Amino acid sequence: MTENACENAILRLLTQFPDAEMRVSDVAAELDGQWPDAVVAQALDALVAARQVTRLRDGDALWFSVAVDKLDEADWPAD
Repeated sequence: MTENACENAILRLLTQFPDAEMRVSDVAAELDGQWPDAVVAQALDALVAARQVTRLRDGDALWFSVAVDKLDEADWPAD
């Protein structure tokens, strides 16, 4: 766990749904709006930097997941 309450709440939430990807607004809503989207986004960025969360880009949307190892491109078979 981290020293940041928002980061800890995000990790608990995403760990409950390890196969799911969530956007910043999804995470903020699931945390009952306890923190504004900007604070959630900053916490997610910190978790990505610490390699505790993976950030995925789908078009213009950013999605976040705790499935860091599962989504690691180095583990994907070559086509």
